[in-house]
Amino acid sequence: MRDFEKLFDSRYVIGCKLEQLIKNRSYTKKSVCDGVGISRQTLDKLIAGDVTNKINFEKHMTKLLAFLSVTPNELLGGIDNPYNQSRDLRDILHLNLDELSHKSGVSIENLEKIEAGENIPLTDLRDVAMMLGTSVLGLLGNNYFQTTVNSFSYLINEKAQMIRSVSGFWGHFGILLNGQSKYMWFPITAFTRNLICQNTDNEYMVVPCMDNSLLIINNKNIKEIALLDDCCDEPVDMDWDYNVRSGGIPKVIYEAFDDYYGYKKCGIKLSDCNMSPEFAMMMNKFVASKYRFRCV
Repeated sequence: MRDFEKLFDSRYVIGCKLEQLIKNRSYTKKSVCDGVGISRQTLDKLIAGDVTNKINFEKHMTKLLAFLSVTPNELLGGIDNPYNQSRDLRDILHLNLDELSHKSGVSIENLEKIEAGENIPLTDLRDVAMMLGTSVLGLLGNNYFQTTVNSFSYLINEKAQMIRSVSGFWGHFGILLNGQSKYMWFPITAFTRNLICQNTDNEYMVVPCMDNSLLIINNKNIKEIALLDDCCDEPVDMDWDYNVRSGGIPKVIYEAFDDYYGYKKCGIKLSDCNMSPEFAMMMNKFVASKYRFRCV
């Protein structure tokens, strides 16, 4: 029973492992469905991680694993990142494996390993995270806060967003402190916008922003807040900061900055910094265009 609980808890990754197993054994989905005695819809749901009822999940998985002659422990073997969101992030952004491989330069084999929870080199993980507009922690499902992508929220696949709570850029959060004359502006996701609305009556609230800042706010010190979605005009009468953008910097940039600094300023070899030449070039562009990242 406990083994099936582990399978259920990591069902998105397990679905990828099942798909790999079926492919490697040269089965068709039809032959699997006929052999197991389940519908094609059920098999597709198991592969997608969409079976959300534990009893149904265990019932179908028991029959499927018996057909494949695989134990739960064998299926769990080799999974180092059981909660990774790589496939969901790819689906949210409407990319197939071929497209992501072409854009990132990472082989389809390694992309499939990521989605199945296996470890691959950090260099490849960073290239994939850059192309998806997120972080390595987001790929692996290790984020403490919600995983974000540097894409507008209205472009994100809503079904996938509901499943794993990944969010894109919604708009800006403005704060006017007591005794101050200028607002401070921060890019936020739709999830964060809802979080703010739910917590403005509390004494404190924690607000994660898309520029990698984390605000801990004492609401007693707030004179006024403003929430502006991306359709709003710039509030020039509210001390709008033109340096604030739409959260368009993938968080992998922040994660990799120490290694990048070592490469640029300390002469460490690029290969020893877990960065591909293409990733280093993208880092160069971000550093050159964002004054806050300029090395001095």
